[in-house]
Parts: sequence; structure tokens; C-alpha cells
Amino acid sequence: MEEKETDVNIALQIVLDAEDDLYDRMILVSADTDLVPAIKKIQERHPDKEITVYAPPTKNKMYNTEFIKTLGKINKINLKQAMNSLFKNIRD
Repeated sequence: MEEKETDVNIALQIVLDAEDDLYDRMILVSADTDLVPAIKKIQERHPDKEITVYAPPTKNKMYNTEFIKTLGKINKINLKQAMNSLFKNIRD
């Protein structure tokens, strides 16, 4: 299955939700740096919004520094944490 515009749709939604004041704190689980411009825009327009990013494990175990540059840090999720967060019937 090919992803099409998923990152664009997520970026648009988090900006729109910030504009509509639908959250005070956003927790984003992604290692997709295409979301960084949206996060920067939210920080610019809504400095009171708290944004936390958790990066899932990647194949090369490298976490892009763009999130760190934008947010000051990135929270890493290890493989065990990721597996424990999945629904049991999906894992088995």
C-alpha cells in the first residue's frame, strides 16, 4: 500500500487544530521531518502550545536532527516500547 499525502494531511490538521484552539498540548508520534514546518508555524503563531514528539524506532536507528533543532529535543521510543503499545491481536 502506497502512502499518498499522509504527512501533508497530518501537518494541515495539526495546524488547523491549533488555529481552532482544540488542544493545549500535542503529542506527535512520528519521525517524519516533513512535519517540521507545520510545527514551526504552530510555535510561531501559538507559542503557548506544548508540542512533544516521540520518534518510533527506525531501521537505521538514526533520528533526524530537524526535530531536535525545532523542539530542542526528541523523545525516542525503543522497539520494545513500540511492540508493547500494539494491540495484541495485531501482533499475533
